[in-house]
Amino acid sequence: MSGSIQVYVSEIRSALLAHSTTLPGNQSTRAPGVSRKRWNEYVASRLVITKLLAPGWHLNEENRKQLFVYDSQSMATRRISLSHSHSLVAVAIGPVSQDLLLGVDVEKIRSDWTPEKAGFFCNIRQREKGLSLPKAEQAEFFTQLWTQKEAYFKATQNPFVQKDFDQDFGIYSRKLAEPFFVSVYSQPALATKLSYIDLNASINKNAQPV
Repeated sequence: MSGSIQVYVSEIRSALLAHSTTLPGNQSTRAPGVSRKRWNEYVASRLVITKLLAPGWHLNEENRKQLFVYDSQSMATRRISLSHSHSLVAVAIGPVSQDLLLGVDVEKIRSDWTPEKAGFFCNIRQREKGLSLPKAEQAEFFTQLWTQKEAYFKATQNPFVQKDFDQDFGIYSRKLAEPFFVSVYSQPALATKLSYIDLNASINKNAQPV
């Protein structure tokens, strides 16, 4: 399979509420009954999709576990995955493909890891390695591993506790400038490119479509 995965990270701002009317009708009508935080997350991720995809591409949300976008003319499809954490949203967009499995997860670095929490998603080797680290390193180790496992699960829907990534080239993981980790899992494994996007700028200036 040719092509690469494009990952866009953007800050979530409350001002995004004012731009919810720029979303397609079936998305902009979802506000009632949704909390302000969840609605901001929803609007931010959909604005990234709406502003970055070339004209004619639309989001299909019928299966929330396996999102994709499609070209209304050719009916070509591209797998897509979304994640939110605190002030950030991450959107991963794959190349045209029917077979790609794709998952993304972003998480703020947290320091409240306990043996019980680590045991929920780590195998024995991972848990022991993480718990043996100094607290600061422990926070990064477990947060990064959590994003990797979440991205893997989103892509494959497979159990993740025993999953190791040492020999798996499908995982991409990176610490962001802010105290966050973002991870992407793809099957088959594809190159991943990460970009930051200012949604306010992209709303006022047409962003380059992908």
